[in-house]
Amino acid sequence: MSIPSLRKYRSLLGDGALLMASALLVNLGNYAFNLLAGRLVTPAVFGEISLLVTLLLALSFVAMAFQLTASRYPHTRGRLVRVAWQSGAALAVVTVALSEPIRHFFQLAAVWPIVLLALSIPVYFAMSVARGTLQGQLNYRRLAATYQIEVWVRLGLGLSLIYAGWGGLGVSIGLLASLLACYGLSRPALSQPAGAPAEETGLVWSFFGTTLCYELSQVLINNSDVMLVKHYLPDHDAGLYTALSMIGRVVYFATWSVVMVLFPKVVEQQRQGLPTGHLFWGSLGIVGAISGVIVAACTLLPDLIVRILFGPPYLAVAPYLWQYALATSLFALANVFVYYHLSLDRRRPVWLSGMAGLLQIGLIMVWHGSFQAIIADQLVAMLVFLLVLVVYHATTGAAPSATAENADSTSQQYRPSAT
Repeated sequence: MSIPSLRKYRSLLGDGALLMASALLVNLGNYAFNLLAGRLVTPAVFGEISLLVTLLLALSFVAMAFQLTASRYPHTRGRLVRVAWQSGAALAVVTVALSEPIRHFFQLAAVWPIVLLALSIPVYFAMSVARGTLQGQLNYRRLAATYQIEVWVRLGLGLSLIYAGWGGLGVSIGLLASLLACYGLSRPALSQPAGAPAEETGLVWSFFGTTLCYELSQVLINNSDVMLVKHYLPDHDAGLYTALSMIGRVVYFATWSVVMVLFPKVVEQQRQGLPTGHLFWGSLGIVGAISGVIVAACTLLPDLIVRILFGPPYLAVAPYLWQYALATSLFALANVFVYYHLSLDRRRPVWLSGMAGLLQIGLIMVWHGSFQAIIADQLVAMLVFLLVLVVYHATTGAAPSATAENADSTSQQYRPSAT
């Protein structure tokens, strides 16, 4: 390898390491936001605040479809920006029009937080196209900076307004301000030359549609329980459950970096016609080990964990902590299967993921009388999901896909969590 090539490789590796560090810092910042908010308000108010953050997280999964498409097909960003603004504006109008029924369904005190969140939608979608452009250009430094701006503006302004007694409205203001600041930083990428257009419109929108479907399935699995609990249970209990879910989901966020780091190697190995099975088993082993440690800690020290993170008012959820962590662990293991096969351009796991999300929602809608029942619903859904994926993997194997050059870049995404 020549000296210039070696320097270029080291530069790219350094930027990748910076992006990884940024992802960790962003996740810590978002987690700190929820922990501090939980200590500033009562469980009832915290339930409303966390619902708004959960709705933003749901939007982030949808916005990721725009980001990944812009990253893989940078010449389409002009059309993607138009679609982002148009679809975002349409969704915002619908949300505002339905703000009162939404408020009633989630038992919110006022509609204004929903209205402000609706105004954030087109900004979020357009910003995601800009982020995808930066990602496709390997401009990891500016991409990392956009996430830092977003999380720290939200943390500073949002917590200040919550402390001042603004509650859910303060959260929505902080969310909108952080997205506007982030869009301002990322927008210059959209003005750069896009290169020659390629005649692959059908392929682009097929990729966008598949990615969107998978991201929506992630919304169903990751967020449906918190949303439905806010509908079915009283405000105080909903706040307690939200705290429980935040602690239990440490498993998901602790293992996500494993997928992000190791699975681009699957794409590279597959394109070279090399074996990839060892990468899958290595990832599965690491995720399983991390999950096991966290579940064990939640089993042995539940009171201590809840007391440290949220304080005495939330101790009622301690007995359920290990069960929620176990359900999340099953989901984290299932994600290893899904992203591995997506890296091999196998899209059936996308539909399996969506079916698992619908199963979880259906179970919760039928059995939701207690924390125990709701967590049991998730355990059943995630266990079925994981077992189906095990069977799929056993019958499909790790042979390289015939469409290796079109290997799905969802395995290379950078998604700091919104919680």
